[in-house]
Amino acid sequence: GCTDPLADNYNFDANENDGSCLYPDNGNFSLIFDGIDDRLNLESNQESDITEHTISALIKFTETSERTWPLIFGADNTGAHHWILESNGDLQIGYYNAGQQGYSNFDLNIEDYFNEPIYLTVSYNGQNLKVYVNGILEGSVDQPPFSLNNSLRFGDSEQGSLPWQGELYELKIWDYALDLDDIESHVNSPIDENYTSLVLNWQFKSGEGEVLYDRSGNQNHGSIIGAQWNSET
Repeated sequence: GCTDPLADNYNFDANENDGSCLYPDNGNFSLIFDGIDDRLNLESNQESDITEHTISALIKFTETSERTWPLIFGADNTGAHHWILESNGDLQIGYYNAGQQGYSNFDLNIEDYFNEPIYLTVSYNGQNLKVYVNGILEGSVDQPPFSLNNSLRFGDSEQGSLPWQGELYELKIWDYALDLDDIESHVNSPIDENYTSLVLNWQFKSGEGEVLYDRSGNQNHGSIIGAQWNSET
């Protein structure tokens, strides 16, 4: 049965989760971030052990006059995966280690994509990080080994000082490097929510409340802080 208390069909008597959990589905929505104090949080419930990974977001960026920090995945003191948007339109994507003050990035200029939803996918195979927009490879860069847990902060830095303005429609994370065929399939026909090796699958289908349900089966539900639901997707 379903062992997740947040699921619609939670089974108190179940001893093992059988993958049957159901969550609110009221259509397709997005979350709007105001660039002031909105964010999503996921506290880690596991040790740092994710090296290979893929992060894919359906996301809308807007022009900014100052640095903002859309995403940080994994603990920043152990080498997080981060996205930082600069005022010149460059999106820094890659490795960040606050403890050692080290970073290594691929810089993607996204000025041509402002104000339109894009599929941004970043895939890391243990050595090389590749960046795709709408299924097309934009470039790659070698990166140090990541050591990630499943903590996630979206919409701001860990210090709360670099709030991001924009819109997020979905976010998925895998614990291995998707290849080009997988990524192209995801853009043209979104990958099934039970796809192998999903760590997190945030699909914005509830349209209300302060919980962002994880539909990967791993119960990596997020907390919505300030961001507003939007039904006009």
